[in-house]
Amino acid sequence: MSTLKSFAVLAVVLAAGCADKTKEADRLNAEVKSEVCRIKETLPPMSAALAAAERDAAVAGALEILSEKARKSPALIAKTREVNALVKDFKPSDRFTYLFDASRLDESTVRQIIEAQCPFEFIDDAMDATAEAPAADALGDAVVDGGGMDEAAMAAAEDAGIAAADAQFAAEAERARLLAEAEVARARKEALQAERELLVEQRRQAEQSAQMAATVAPKLSCPYNVANPLKCASRERQPTACAWNFEACGMPRLFKQESKTTCTGKMSADQAAGRIIIVDGCRGLFVPEF
Repeated sequence: MSTLKSFAVLAVVLAAGCADKTKEADRLNAEVKSEVCRIKETLPPMSAALAAAERDAAVAGALEILSEKARKSPALIAKTREVNALVKDFKPSDRFTYLFDASRLDESTVRQIIEAQCPFEFIDDAMDATAEAPAADALGDAVVDGGGMDEAAMAAAEDAGIAAADAQFAAEAERARLLAEAEVARARKEALQAERELLVEQRRQAEQSAQMAATVAPKLSCPYNVANPLKCASRERQPTACAWNFEACGMPRLFKQESKTTCTGKMSADQAAGRIIIVDGCRGLFVPEF
């Protein structure tokens, strides 16, 4: 009963570890997609005045830029590595549902993420101009003749924003990694403890079984002793085999030599066959060694 309980505890611990790993992988995968959407928001808005063909071309160009930025983003690279660390032992059919490598963020994958979570928006030019003017004034950036933000300043601001976000994501990724490692270590410790308890229980049961077998098994008595030794002789110097119960008597020894020929070194034990073999004209009386 204790053995079954130990097996059950071990199974529960392992199942819990797998479930926790899948849950953590799902969370990190969602963060990868959210980071793709965040980078998408740094791209210039697209005009609502574009015709259908122009919109398709604008989206294709934006996806190409976004895919390149995503694959080079330190935050995304770190996040996909965390995902890979969790799903590397998953079945291939399960593993490939996760973004475990930044190189997988090609235009097709990025398009699927954008369409599912943060579709491109087409902004009316007048509304866009109205929204940009206060932002430019608040930043105090240099403006060009047309009244818009200087392109170099916009690029610098965008790079600074991405760098800050990357630093934040890197810190969060490190914190999440440490938490995941602590959880894995805890689950491993519990599994080892359960395995240790199982081995102790198995050893205890084996010892009990051995003790019971020793108690129940009848004790065999040896038929040979000093008063009643086994007589065995080699006739005409040919090998002779005599039956000997090794289980009851243990190893035999020469009690008395009856032949003129010495018996030293001329007796061997064949335990598998339950006999002793006498050679070279030896004739003697044999008793248990102890």
